[in-house]
Amino acid sequence: MSEVLLSVPPHLRDFLHSPAGRPFLRQRLPELAEGKVFVGTDPHLKRLGSGGGTVNLLFDAWQASGPAGSRLALFAWLAERQRLVLHAGGESRRLPAYAGLSKIFLPMPPVTGLPTRRFDQMLMDFQIPTYRQTLREAGLKAAVLVTAGDVWLDFDPLQIPSTDADITGIGMRVTPAVAQHFGVYFVARAESAASAGVRPIAFFRQKPSPPAIRRHAAGHDFYVDTGMWLLSVAALRLLFRRCGWRERTQRFATPDGRPAYLDLYTEIGQALGAAAVVPAALRQAGWARLRTAVMPLDSARFHHLGSSRQLFDSFREIQRGAARREQIFRVATPAAMAPARGPRPIWLDGVDQPGLAFGGLNLVTGLPAAARLRRLGRGWCVDVAPVGKDRWVFRPYFIDDSLRGVPGAGATICGREAASWLERRGLPTATADVFDLPLYPVLRAEEIDQAALAWFFAARPDPRGPARMALHPRLSARQIPEQTNFRRLWADRRHGQAESLRAEFDGWASRRDPAVFAQDFTAIAAFCRAGAPALRAELRRRG
Repeated sequence: MSEVLLSVPPHLRDFLHSPAGRPFLRQRLPELAEGKVFVGTDPHLKRLGSGGGTVNLLFDAWQASGPAGSRLALFAWLAERQRLVLHAGGESRRLPAYAGLSKIFLPMPPVTGLPTRRFDQMLMDFQIPTYRQTLREAGLKAAVLVTAGDVWLDFDPLQIPSTDADITGIGMRVTPAVAQHFGVYFVARAESAASAGVRPIAFFRQKPSPPAIRRHAAGHDFYVDTGMWLLSVAALRLLFRRCGWRERTQRFATPDGRPAYLDLYTEIGQALGAAAVVPAALRQAGWARLRTAVMPLDSARFHHLGSSRQLFDSFREIQRGAARREQIFRVATPAAMAPARGPRPIWLDGVDQPGLAFGGLNLVTGLPAAARLRRLGRGWCVDVAPVGKDRWVFRPYFIDDSLRGVPGAGATICGREAASWLERRGLPTATADVFDLPLYPVLRAEEIDQAALAWFFAARPDPRGPARMALHPRLSARQIPEQTNFRRLWADRRHGQAESLRAEFDGWASRRDPAVFAQDFTAIAAFCRAGAPALRAELRRRG
């Protein structure tokens, strides 16, 4: 049986291992993974890259497998069973609403095109079962499947063939216009015709231009890199060596004892294929002994959920072919808090304030009942996260903000050029990355009002705004995940889920709306027993 290894932000990892978060770690995750789950994180303030992060997560899971004197040697442990490595510990600058919670815990509103429906479904509900089946189909040579938590590759895992390669990338056919944004595998046409399932790589290019792809396509088939890689124990041994592992001492020969930086999709990717020029560091680590290949998927859909706008784009694509596409996406939010229809999509997660007017393309997360917002303009987004015992950090942002860069050099705040935004609000023009600017006030729920929202988005902000903001502590985007009170966040989410379920049961009782019968009642029963006693009592009264 395979093991699931998750890499999440540090503060979330700490919460999941705390008494408040442990039930989720011991019940919901093992139920989904059908067995053992390890939750780890990258070292604080150290960039490891996808390769270094994979090595670090495997190393930490190995150390947690038992006392030093009794556990298996590292590479024997890696060969013991197959493992799924799912990376979801990034900064999430382009999807700030889920920076703290991690994208694998991204809630998935029920829409046509999603194969299941349960009130608490998350992205990982659709990733983990498929990816574990992929490992089984690929065969025992595949010790690890590594992939990113902000991508959902929707495909039939039964089409995965067995592989004998040490590094097998999973690719899919796309147009050159799409492929230019990703890594691309090129396979010689003769090899494509002669090989079924797994094909040798001629060469790999990182984000090639469409004209370059078309030139190569005269003699090659091309497949976009989905970010899913199958790795043998021999490939893992190379990654560990490349990151500084010394087998004799069983430790990393680095100053901090942690893996060195390594990016799979650039350094390793560029070395794939017969025509590649292999860097000296990889040659010294044993690259020549490895076999590499690509496994093209005949039919797959690739959903990237890495940014606020991609969230809407992906849900539009998920609903492709549906007679009626949903535009209002609700999670832990009763229908009474949302408009019935809208010309443009909106996303409401944990919203407990009715009567809001929306301009469209709005993401609103964690808005408490006592907040006093009235209207959101087009593209305006609001993230409200619990901080401390009874406060919330209030973070408005524009849908296309990347939260990256220096004011005056392309960075934006709330959709406006960052230097101008700061100047118009009487704030000093900073030389730091906007991600590190303490802009977001920590407020009581009733202080989250339209005036505070307007101050962030207005072309000519109220001059009294800076004085008001100065009354409150403020956090930067980097600090918010570290300050989020996950115990309160989990409790608020359970409350929102219970209210949403109550509204669905009310819908059946009052107007015979059958929507509630699409729910997973086993999941509802478990939720009522463990997290929603009031809902349990009410449903029992109804009989």
